[in-house]
Amino acid sequence: MLPALRDLHANLAWLHDQIKAVLGELEPGHFDWKPDPASNSIAQIVAHTADSQCYWIGEVIGGEATGRDREHAFAVAGLDAAALGALLDDALARSERALEAVTPADLDRRSFEGPAGPVTVMGPLAHALEHTAIHAGHIELMRDLLQRSADRR
Repeated sequence: MLPALRDLHANLAWLHDQIKAVLGELEPGHFDWKPDPASNSIAQIVAHTADSQCYWIGEVIGGEATGRDREHAFAVAGLDAAALGALLDDALARSERALEAVTPADLDRRSFEGPAGPVTVMGPLAHALEHTAIHAGHIELMRDLLQRSADRR
């Protein structure tokens, strides 16, 4: 893997570890908890994060079809920490395969049409990394809400 991509992939792996650490702190019933009916659960956020990463890195960059059904991620329920961790592990493995195949010439290839015009491989990769970081923060905040709620009892 190209050094710059290896560094970015390492950051992605670190974010996955942060999410899995939070999952390990929670009780099984907490994964489907929502602060209100219009919100997503931790399980849904994890599933969406993994799905999105598979799409942006695995499919857009790597060309590995995902058969993405974005709404399916927001419908998950009943998954435990191991199953949610497996979704993240699969997404990270797909990302690694996709990034291993990227050549120096690919870095300049404009293969995806973004909102501001064509972007290179770095555009979808940066988006996936940013997106994962945002949702890692959401998951940490939800853990904090759950802990505060338990402390008040």
